[in-house]
Amino acid sequence: MIKKSIASYVKIIEISYETFVWVKISKELTGTENDYIICNVYLPPYRSSFFKVHDVDLFYELETQIIKYSDECPNIFVFGDFNARTAHLNDFVENDLLHDSILDRVGELFAYVADETLPDRSNPDPGTNDYGTKLINLCKCSGLRILNGRHEGSLANDYTYSGPKGMSVIDYLLTRSSNFDIVSTFITCNFTTYSDHAP
Repeated sequence: MIKKSIASYVKIIEISYETFVWVKISKELTGTENDYIICNVYLPPYRSSFFKVHDVDLFYELETQIIKYSDECPNIFVFGDFNARTAHLNDFVENDLLHDSILDRVGELFAYVADETLPDRSNPDPGTNDYGTKLINLCKCSGLRILNGRHEGSLANDYTYSGPKGMSVIDYLLTRSSNFDIVSTFITCNFTTYSDHAP
């Protein structure tokens, strides 16, 4: 659903497996230097009937698509229900700097950009699962980082799901750390009677 007043600036560019919806928002609407590319994600739980129909590694597919669209646009945002519990696992490679002696020898062969060390995420969910590990690996490979629990307003560090087994954080907003300041407001709201996910 796209508001009629902005429909000419918004284009659905790809839908994959009915789980990834890629949308391009024109820079003419935002007044920025580049377009925005946004992916809305729903990853069915492990053992879902989805996998009886589709023999696919959705994390691999998502990573491939992120890389493809990253070549096109630096302003990529990926958000939604990943069914991933990440606790406090780092979404970047720690101690990623090459030693000066190595850089002196190979510095002219290639430009190596080390992962930026980011502040810890505030996450009330201490649990992890297989999807959580895959999401962390996707972040490390793609250069996207988890904004939940790192936003300056600190209103995005709450539980996002409430189910029969308790509460967890499984919904995320991912982008490059250089895009963190683009997000002016990021709030995990209170649960409502309409969904088991917090808006």
